[in-house]
Amino acid sequence: MKNKMFLIFQLIFVLVAVLTATVVIAEDSQAEKDSPASKGYVNEKIEELLETLESGGIINVAPSAPSDLSKYKYVPVHVGVGQKLIGDEGTEVILRVGRSFAVVTGAESLIDVTSGAELKDKAEISKNHIVIVPRNDGRGVRVVEDAWFLVKGGYTIGNVE
Repeated sequence: MKNKMFLIFQLIFVLVAVLTATVVIAEDSQAEKDSPASKGYVNEKIEELLETLESGGIINVAPSAPSDLSKYKYVPVHVGVGQKLIGDEGTEVILRVGRSFAVVTGAESLIDVTSGAELKDKAEISKNHIVIVPRNDGRGVRVVEDAWFLVKGGYTIGNVE
């Protein structure tokens, strides 16, 4: 009786293994048949589309030169005491360490996106707040305590006058 039960379990196990292998093989062969194009073909068509759109002036593809990385991602920037970081239009600045104040020309302001506030000249910059320079007109931050920033966009560092 025990030998008969053991034989039945072995037979069931073998049947399940064969069915599983058959299903896996069938799915693999179906996936190959469903593939409409190779990766190379798709990449080639995407490149052609981008070239067409660029040449027509419809879009501008961002340059991928390493020197331009700060325009597209945050980079850590150290600014010493007595220096200022002046941002280009659209530059985002996040104070991580140290102390700094807004540098604003005229009646304009910087934009503290995190709090929704406008930062007038000499307003203290809060740590970990995203501050945006809206125009390329000399706005930025003045450092009074050795500081580290995360900066996305163009900027220059100079001495406070």
